[in-house]
Amino acid sequence: MSARGSAWRVHDRAASAPARERAGWTDLTPAAAAAALARLRVIDVREPDEYHGDLGHLPGAALVPLARLDAELHRFDAEQPVLVVCRSGRRSAAACERLASAGVRRVYNLAGGMLAWNADGREVCARRHDAARGCDAARGGAA
Repeated sequence: MSARGSAWRVHDRAASAPARERAGWTDLTPAAAAAALARLRVIDVREPDEYHGDLGHLPGAALVPLARLDAELHRFDAEQPVLVVCRSGRRSAAACERLASAGVRRVYNLAGGMLAWNADGREVCARRHDAARGCDAARGGAA
């Protein structure tokens, strides 16, 4: 079986699994994250080329690459819930640990990342072909 085939099975499970609590943060399925999106500050910890790449990014997601997260921790309100996103959920899990350790109380990881979000058919912004359209600005979000 190809690596892609096994990766999709992992992300299919992540997309359908219930929310899972971890030490200081919680995994959310794409469905649970979509339902709460309006109440969450969304940060994407991928690199800029990924954020604007083929998988797109969540509407209103702010780009804070994982390598810059520690320098940006002072900008987070401990009481504001944060959803962290990456490609597959691995980097965002590392970011969730950092945010929780820094005192942010309601931290959520998008289980399966953008792979699971896209597999679930959820709305995305700024794929390469529509980046010029500025979908975040059109929706009132901030990139």
